[in-house]
Amino acid sequence: MRSILIAALALLAVPASAQTAEPVHDDALLTACLAENAEAGDVCIGRASTACMATPGGDTTIGMSTCIAAETAQWDGLLNDAYKELTAEPGKRADNLQAVQRSWIAFVDAACAYEAGAYEGGTVAGSVGGACKMTNTARRALDLRGYQQEGSVR
Repeated sequence: MRSILIAALALLAVPASAQTAEPVHDDALLTACLAENAEAGDVCIGRASTACMATPGGDTTIGMSTCIAAETAQWDGLLNDAYKELTAEPGKRADNLQAVQRSWIAFVDAACAYEAGAYEGGTVAGSVGGACKMTNTARRALDLRGYQQEGSVR
């Protein structure tokens, strides 16, 4: 009984924020990085998730996965915005892009499953697979944004 009481008191001594700390992802980091590095957006890949992992709770496996997923969602939004614009007008080029995207999704799923498979059964597998998806999504978003810029100069 005494050991349970000591353990309970020890938990009470830990600040509540440390018990429930969730990492903080700042969407503005990616937006600012892309604005500053318009010609070299690849330097922005991972910046927001890395900063998120430096916040309380970001250094746990769950925290890392949360941070990576948040940045992936930002890149995915950029990718989808560019895709919608590039496929807005029907035609052969839009059809080709749709086919490419379907193939790209299958490729990323398989490639990231392969990378995560090196850690199968371990807790880091999710973070590795997530980082793979984030990196590939970011690169594809940058590709599509490049296509948008090409279209604007024609």
